Amino acid sequence: MDNLARLKNILETVLEIAAKVVRLVIQIYQRVWLFLHTRIPILGALVRRHIKNPSTVFLDTAILILVVYIGFGIVGFVQIYPKKAETPLANNLSELYPFPAAKVDATLVWSHQFLSRLNFLNTFSSQAPTDASSRPPTDSELRKRVLEGLIEDRVIYLEAEKRHIGVTGEELKIAFDKQGDPNEIKQKISKLYNMTLIEYQRILAEQILKEKVKNAVLVRWHLRHILTLDLSSANEAKKQATAGKDFAEVAKTFSQDAKTASNGGDIGFWRKGELAAQISPGLEEAISKLTVNQISDPVQTQFGYQVVQLLERSDGADQTYEDWYKEALSKHKVKRFIKI
Repeated sequence: MDNLARLKNILETVLEIAAKVVRLVIQIYQRVWLFLHTRIPILGALVRRHIKNPSTVFLDTAILILVVYIGFGIVGFVQIYPKKAETPLANNLSELYPFPAAKVDATLVWSHQFLSRLNFLNTFSSQAPTDASSRPPTDSELRKRVLEGLIEDRVIYLEAEKRHIGVTGEELKIAFDKQGDPNEIKQKISKLYNMTLIEYQRILAEQILKEKVKNAVLVRWHLRHILTLDLSSANEAKKQATAGKDFAEVAKTFSQDAKTASNGGDIGFWRKGELAAQISPGLEEAISKLTVNQISDPVQTQFGYQVVQLLERSDGADQTYEDWYKEALSKHKVKRFIKI
């Protein structure tokens, strides 16, 4: 009984407080509307209209919401397109309104994606150390880099879809786990780019998809090498390898590349253009002329003299990624809405 009495007292107290709150709200409403409609005639007319026909409240509310939505839409349009603003307001409005940044065939790249990527780059650029020998990118250059990067991502997606290439959750997890501790990654990307983990994983998935498309459309060379510091050692290494001695054993004996000598000199798969950019154009030219299992003559590079064996050559376009992408882009209809 004591519990019931206590519960009854609590309910009575709650109802009393609720009644007071309702009375207070009604009083405030009456006083505010009295003040407004005596000074703004249209509000007085609205009050009389609503009293006469209460159902018009819903119609007028819907009209008000529509007017406000259109008004903010116009503000957003001006902010994003003519003003090229990168403010928090522009970012928020780009999330609420479907403003396109670019169109690739029938698919759209949205302005909120553009502004988010631009924010990542601006945050990183603002923290990058100044180098007197290099000029920091201008705002226009950053905007162009971001827009063209998003268009490239869309073209890659369409090319992948055409070839039935995708990224599985397991592939994304493996790639993400290789980055290190999730908490450290979260802190690092937040500090460097003002980016969340979800945004980082989305970009990581796009990078994985890009690599899979590259592997599918471009020729790849599987190579192993022997790196020496002098020409005579390189010639001797080639002589032994071509005479029938196992290339892997020769690499363990002669190669000065500590990272690969123990595994027979295997340096993995390379695409056209990558060797030229990272090691030597001359080495890439020599490899392009090899047949499978053939061993090259020594080639002088910035690291020394290299003897290379071609283990595998995949099917694909015998061109650099840049040349392939240029051709692929020309096959798609691209329209840019964001001004640089």
